[in-house]
Amino acid sequence: MKAFVFSLQKSLDARAAREEAAELAFGKAQRGLREAEKEWRRLQHSVQRHAATSAQAGDRVTPSDLSLWALRMEDLRERLDAQGRLRTERERAVEIVREQLMQAMRDRKVMEQLKARELRRWMTETRRLERRHMDEIASTAFVRRRREAAAVDTL
Repeated sequence: MKAFVFSLQKSLDARAAREEAAELAFGKAQRGLREAEKEWRRLQHSVQRHAATSAQAGDRVTPSDLSLWALRMEDLRERLDAQGRLRTERERAVEIVREQLMQAMRDRKVMEQLKARELRRWMTETRRLERRHMDEIASTAFVRRRREAAAVDTL
């Protein structure tokens, strides 16, 4: 009896490869998001530290120091806002890639279910053919024994 061959194996392989690529893209997107969040937290901490330095300076602050402090604070807040926007973009990108991964997983699973269904049909048909073959062998043996018995009876 010949071995089972799934008729859509190439399609299943392509869907599995697509799923693997989506998994890699998802991992990359997650790493990008983690990096953006880490930088955002670092900038947030810098803003807090810089805000605390004005309180520590006390009476020693000159107008030029105050101006420099304000410029630095403005720069930190702008960078924090930009990093926040980047983080939001990366969160959206992760969600898009997650959806693509989920779709690829569903597509592969559908093909695997189709393969399982086709395998069950093949196994049923194989058993039916084997039973038919065994019945033919039994019938042939029965007829042969009957002929032999008839030949012995005629002697």
